[in-house]
Amino acid sequence: MTAFAALAVDSDESSDEPNSISPSRSRSTAPLAACAIVAVVALLGWPGGQRARDWVSSAPASPPVPLGRPDLIWLPRFASNHSLLAVAAAAQPYFDAGMLHMAGFNREEARRAFEAAVAAAPRCAMCHWGVAYACGPTAGEPSSADAATARREAALAHSLVGSPRGSLEAALIAAMALRHPPVSWSVDLDAEEAGFRAYAGALDAARKERWVGGGGLSVAERAELDVHYAEALLCLAGGESSTIGVAYSSRFHANNTMEAAGAPTSAVAEATPLLRRALAASPHHPLALHLYIHIAEGRPRADSANGPAAVAEAAEALARVSGGLGHLIHMPSHVFSRLGRFAESVAANERALREDALYRAHGASPYLTEHNLEMLVHAAAMSGRQNTAGLHAAALGRTAFLTTLVRFGEHAKVRATVAAVPCRADPVCLYAHGLALAAEASGGKAPWQLSGGARGEAALATARASLRQLDNSSCDCIHAPTGKPGPPPCAWDNAARCIAGWTLRARIALLDGDVDGAVGLLQRAVEREAGLAYDEPPPWHYPTRHCLGAVLLLAAHRVRGHPQSLRVEGAAPRAEAVFRADLEVWPENPWSLAGVAAAMQARGARLEEVEAVQRRARASWGGDPAAGDADAFDSPCDVEAVLSGSPGGGCPSPPPQGSRTLGLAWSPCPAFWGG
Repeated sequence: MTAFAALAVDSDESSDEPNSISPSRSRSTAPLAACAIVAVVALLGWPGGQRARDWVSSAPASPPVPLGRPDLIWLPRFASNHSLLAVAAAAQPYFDAGMLHMAGFNREEARRAFEAAVAAAPRCAMCHWGVAYACGPTAGEPSSADAATARREAALAHSLVGSPRGSLEAALIAAMALRHPPVSWSVDLDAEEAGFRAYAGALDAARKERWVGGGGLSVAERAELDVHYAEALLCLAGGESSTIGVAYSSRFHANNTMEAAGAPTSAVAEATPLLRRALAASPHHPLALHLYIHIAEGRPRADSANGPAAVAEAAEALARVSGGLGHLIHMPSHVFSRLGRFAESVAANERALREDALYRAHGASPYLTEHNLEMLVHAAAMSGRQNTAGLHAAALGRTAFLTTLVRFGEHAKVRATVAAVPCRADPVCLYAHGLALAAEASGGKAPWQLSGGARGEAALATARASLRQLDNSSCDCIHAPTGKPGPPPCAWDNAARCIAGWTLRARIALLDGDVDGAVGLLQRAVEREAGLAYDEPPPWHYPTRHCLGAVLLLAAHRVRGHPQSLRVEGAAPRAEAVFRADLEVWPENPWSLAGVAAAMQARGARLEEVEAVQRRARASWGGDPAAGDADAFDSPCDVEAVLSGSPGGGCPSPPPQGSRTLGLAWSPCPAFWGG
């Protein structure tokens, strides 16, 4: 029994007869075979509550399966390509494709599939329902793509419904008719909200009835209603203090599933057990798995009941069974990164990108490819995969590329990039260029040492000019209203300028010999970063605790060339606390593990304790082997030699030019080191 099954069914449902589908609901697999669907597993997962077998494809990615007209629609590969809902045989494969695309939030491809189902069976009520469903609004797309079409198709479905009163199909169609009322949403948000709440209420009433209209719903059918009701709740999650139209101003994500104080909204709290019960009945239900992963976003890692560890099984299940749906392939990475499983997160997003490329190559439209790139860059950078992070950051654009160069101390490349296209007023560019100029002013020496000569002085003067352009003199938190109880987060634009300014100012303070000032500035940056609205990946490109901890480590040592004025009393325990706090947020990230090991060594911890943390850092470090980065932790570093900037200094040899991934062995904050 899975953990989902253990959480499963309440007492009144556990006594049900074995799941079954009545003869009128059975359907042939012939249409699927006729469409040349490969690797289809027989009636698993959704139909009749039967459970899908674990399905892992070791084969390379292959094109989605064509359905009749390759230019029209493609059926994604999944552990079960059958939905629980039965429609006309000619329309069934298209309908199933539409349901899978909706599970992956790909409303555009879902609508094309449902419209193909309508073309194959014009009087199929559920096919018209599918078109209305795909028109939105949904949890993935918080606005209606085509309200007029949604109203027309919902009405057609209602007029054509031939299923017995009380059937699953009849319940869904009746609810959809309420979801799309005959008014223009563009001018009447109150009617939109009323319609959607009526839709949710109808689903809630239907799922609560053990027997509907004299006919019984199986456990699997009630689970299907649970999932649709949970999806409706999550659509409403952000609108509990405002109209649904305002809630729809941002895509469904953690920012509208959590109250500002960090507790789940009441809608999310209600949806969570419903999704667990649905997954107990159908452990590979793609929409239930997708939504269940989303509800853990923003929950503290220590929340064993609802945090990322609680949904790890769902992430692993989705990673095993999804194929051909890039967004579903990507989704487990949200959990893997939060649990410190960065290699798995990178792999999930790389696979998702390959599938998305196949979709585009065959004329289909993948969903949210850019988000896959963002999560990939974050996981790669958190685990030291510089080449992987840099390659995909370049695809995201200039800002992501510059911040990735900063993350790995590639200051010469930052300077070259800005020389080609100046920063002008872009705060992130000014920040990256300022750090690169400060590194040039050090001339490859220790971070508090000026290289001397006109070139170093000129670089420092230009870095100060970048800082003045950042203009972060007014850094009080400008709150971004959310309509939720509790203090709202700081607005991103203002916070980014402030974090960037404080970090650059701290780097220049080191060159001025003011380590206390640098520590204070970085503490402010850490606090402001913590006040940002939760998102995945995080809004700021790396944890500012890495640089705060690195500067405290610097202040903990009397090293060659290190002036006594830079020392800060108790800096080593403070540095260790900073890095351990970061590990609470991003467990097993090698940057902070390396920082903890160095801080333990600085405070005189036993060698075996230090080496135990270093082994964890080695295990998590994912430096790209092709660049000679894989052995970054193969030999211990002499901390004092590292901080003094001495060449070699007991650490592994520096990497080849063009790869600074080994910068981790030199400092948890390559942004402040490097040349």
